[in-house]
Amino acid sequence: MTREQRRPPARAFRRVLLAALLALLAWPARGVCDTAPDDLRELAHLFRAQRSSKPAFAEAFATDLRQWGLLLPFGRHGMVLAREGGTVPGADRLFVPGLLLRDGVLSCRVRLSPEDDAYLMFRASDEDDAAYQLVLSTRPGAPPVSFAKKHNLDQLYGGARVGHSYRASVPPEAWVEVELFFQGPVLLALVGGEPAAYYDHAASREGSLSFYGGARPLALRDLAVYTFHDEEPPSPYGLSRPAPAFYVPGEPPLLLAPDASPPLAPRRGRDRLEESPGQAGTWRRPLSSPEPRTPVAPTGAGLPFLAGGILPAGVPDERARLPGGRFTDPRGDVHAWRLEPDGRFFLDGEEHIPLRDTDGLYWAQVPGDLHLQRALRSIADTRALARVRKHGLPWAPIRVRLVDYINATGTDHDFSEDPVLDGRSRVLTLAGRRYRVTSARRWLSYFAFTARTDSPMHPHLLLAEAPNDRERYLTVRIHPPDGSGAVPDYGTGTGTYTGREIPCDNRPFNHALLFTPRTERVRFTVSRMPGEERRHATNGAAVSQVFLFALLDLPAERPNPVFPELEAGERALTLAVPSARALLRQCGAGLDSPEASPEQRAAGYRAFFHYLRFLGFTGVDLGVLDLDEESATLEYPGSRVLAGGVDRQVFSHFLPLAASAGIQVTPVLPPLPLSPQLFAVEAGTRRGQVPGRGAIDEWAVINRDGRPGFAGSWPILDLLHPEAGAVALEWAREVAERFLEAGCQEVALRVDGDRGGCIPRAGRRLAEETGYSAANVRRFSCETGIVVPGDTPAECYAWLRENAWDHWLEWRCRALQSHWLALRDSLRLVREDSHLVLKLAVPDRDLARPDAWFEEKRAPRDLIRAHGIDPRLYADDRSFLLERTLDVAHDRLRACLHRENSAPLATFDLQKEVAELYKGKAPSGVELSFAPWTEHGQHLGSEFFPRRGDHWGVSNMAPWGRWLFRPLTHALRHNNPYRISLSGEVFATAGREHDWRRFARAYRALPAVEPAPFAGQVALVTAGGTPDPKAALPEDLLVRNYGVRIGIINDSPQPRRIELCPRRAPVPGERWVDLATGITLARGNGQPGAFQLELEPYDLRVLAILPDAPARAR
Repeated sequence: MTREQRRPPARAFRRVLLAALLALLAWPARGVCDTAPDDLRELAHLFRAQRSSKPAFAEAFATDLRQWGLLLPFGRHGMVLAREGGTVPGADRLFVPGLLLRDGVLSCRVRLSPEDDAYLMFRASDEDDAAYQLVLSTRPGAPPVSFAKKHNLDQLYGGARVGHSYRASVPPEAWVEVELFFQGPVLLALVGGEPAAYYDHAASREGSLSFYGGARPLALRDLAVYTFHDEEPPSPYGLSRPAPAFYVPGEPPLLLAPDASPPLAPRRGRDRLEESPGQAGTWRRPLSSPEPRTPVAPTGAGLPFLAGGILPAGVPDERARLPGGRFTDPRGDVHAWRLEPDGRFFLDGEEHIPLRDTDGLYWAQVPGDLHLQRALRSIADTRALARVRKHGLPWAPIRVRLVDYINATGTDHDFSEDPVLDGRSRVLTLAGRRYRVTSARRWLSYFAFTARTDSPMHPHLLLAEAPNDRERYLTVRIHPPDGSGAVPDYGTGTGTYTGREIPCDNRPFNHALLFTPRTERVRFTVSRMPGEERRHATNGAAVSQVFLFALLDLPAERPNPVFPELEAGERALTLAVPSARALLRQCGAGLDSPEASPEQRAAGYRAFFHYLRFLGFTGVDLGVLDLDEESATLEYPGSRVLAGGVDRQVFSHFLPLAASAGIQVTPVLPPLPLSPQLFAVEAGTRRGQVPGRGAIDEWAVINRDGRPGFAGSWPILDLLHPEAGAVALEWAREVAERFLEAGCQEVALRVDGDRGGCIPRAGRRLAEETGYSAANVRRFSCETGIVVPGDTPAECYAWLRENAWDHWLEWRCRALQSHWLALRDSLRLVREDSHLVLKLAVPDRDLARPDAWFEEKRAPRDLIRAHGIDPRLYADDRSFLLERTLDVAHDRLRACLHRENSAPLATFDLQKEVAELYKGKAPSGVELSFAPWTEHGQHLGSEFFPRRGDHWGVSNMAPWGRWLFRPLTHALRHNNPYRISLSGEVFATAGREHDWRRFARAYRALPAVEPAPFAGQVALVTAGGTPDPKAALPEDLLVRNYGVRIGIINDSPQPRRIELCPRRAPVPGERWVDLATGITLARGNGQPGAFQLELEPYDLRVLAILPDAPARAR
């Protein structure tokens, strides 16, 4: 008799099942029973008879997770789930990948820790925000086995217990056999072969399976998942999915047929099955081009530093038969171009297409394939072609070559996606185009492709076409191509967000990523973190097509053409990086590793300086005490404060190379954590105590509850404490003096209301409720003569609040100022023209802005003064430069973390009264701080589960389009900053290099002087093209004279057209040039004349008179 003959017919099974259910309904409704009824054993027998003969998914957890892409070997307990000490670091949760079930059977062996719980979650659905759990427990008094119904998947634990629990044995530190049956409304669990829990009113839904432990490790072995005989397991991979393009007929099938051996959870289209001797089918991945085994810098790092001040070419010759001309690139080569009547553009005889949303920087060679030509023309920049026809090509573009193209609505190019918990992507029609859209669930979701190139370690440009139709969060990130897990430091990532205050025009845009691939295979994800204000079925990161280009002209060969007015003084535009090691991670492969030689690291530094010159930036703000990474901590010979550092090349290589590249280096000192490694010996020496943690506890900043404030793992140092402040001053003095002696002119300090460097918030207490240590109160009394009664921080706070609040706040501001004045004075002994840059991220983002300012309507000045900072104390002191922080994407990150009041993180910086606080005779600056867009939520079973840590890396997230410059045009309108820096965990310019090049050309061309009223006439141009001289200019549109140049600031989301008639007229041989775009506006004839200028939203333009450069016909 065959197995099919032995199996009872489906109708007979349903009759027996119905009878068993009717009998069970008559069972007493009790939560916990002594023994299970015999009907449950019969029901279990029927379920076993109906399950498939072979598992749909099987994993013994005996050797390693080869089929999951993880080669980490198992120990004697198989898979151990634990946040610390488990089989896979950081994995305390296990999803079964690629399998979604409505009904099924699960069997496994588990081993619990004493007094702990284990959870098997099934039918987990993000759409319904619900799941069921089988809960096993070794805690005294708790049912050993029970079912729970879960309604909030944001919370890992918790749920309402349902159904019946029976006598079962779940001993700790012992293997337990578990079987789970779920079909329709019936849930049945067996432990050791005996019924242990039962529920018969379950909602039937398709969902994922996962395991997770409690507070202690949970071990798992011999997992098998079965379906019932008349069901096919739903899976995001689908058993009939087409093979990838490189599939060769005759090779083993991509996936096994349903009646063949059980598939071992294939995760990508490129996985192929092969038979090994003596072993059943195992999954093997075709090898990619190998990773560089030795550290290597990208192509072009060794090129010389070229001059960038090339005059823009003139307008096309009107007498020529076709628009055309010539330009000279930074290497001195002359190039010819022409524009045909049909719009085709030829450069040096080859047809090129300008790429949309790259500000006319990148021009792609037209490929011979007609299909690729159509795809490429769909992202052509017609506006750039119109500008070229009218104004010519002012500077050398970057030519690129298409090396791969991906239609994102297809499933080729090794397509894969998140295999669990409603993580499947969709193909949707949005604004008339078809896009692949990630899941709209409330967790991180993604899909992935692999592009291919023939030029590894050469700069590439990736463009992904996305829609601007609603609030969306799109991130594109590069990953290792071997599928063995994500490495946070491997590649780079960039992101764009749309919607909310940003208008949606329902048009596609190109999201860019400029990077250097390490291998021929470029594996990347398109991902989305959920932060939308409104849940909607079409939410998610959406992409229609992806282009991968190799750069034919290297960034090192295209330094940004900038024209600063040196006589009036030049403004500073810098890129802030956390450390030299973090810098090297993004400038090559393995250059930050101990194996990298000094020459290889120097090549990485050169690549970075080429990048800065490509952007047109003047300097780098270099983090020099990155205490989170020991290998990035600097070591100074003879130092008694620092020890054990590695990176001495900052002085031997980095600073000399920066000088040769014309790059200014500003060392940036972060707030010091109160780490025993750094301060215990010093504290013990000063106070005569035994070195250790207790010797420095009183140096921590204390809130009114008597609790210390923390930044990460360590308490925050209290700068007002006499001893702690003296030690911090020695640290800063020693570091700063070394850099000044090496040629630097300025030193920067990070002052962060959340992390220290001032009086920060402490826990859930505002800054005004922090700083009440006994030493601080005694110092206040000694210096002011005000005696503060009270023995506890709470009593001191209450008395000061009631009797001497203004005196207390004023004293704190003066005390912190004296701390910085002492540092300034010591630095001026080394270099008289040195000055301090205070990077002020105040008030704090966690409490002050969303709660005290937004909810309680507190005054910004009061919140800033609470941190010990009064900007008016520094208004006329030119030895200090206050650089206030302007946030980018911090509000959206807070929304993605499901926290309330996210909007204030964006709007606080744009308040006029905040900007007014920083006005004075002394120059000021601003720092654009990009939120660390860290994407968490990858589960074990995903090919992108992090190899270390709990995320797959930090990406640079920025708003769509010109909204990136909204904070800067606001600052330029209200504060006239002489210094602008961009900071982030990764390069804050990543993905938007073309936009920053244009801004750099305008900002650096603006003389560092106070503006004067415009000497001339200006009028808005109406929609009909007629200027209206009688209409007053809007408040957010400024036209001013900056020395001999004209600065125009459009601090508005609306594009505008204006007509200018400057009083100064260029003479023959001269011309008015827009230095942001290189466009020639008017040629000189000695007579004042009017010309019109189109302004984009949040735009900065600088007009200057330059020598004429007449175009030559081809």
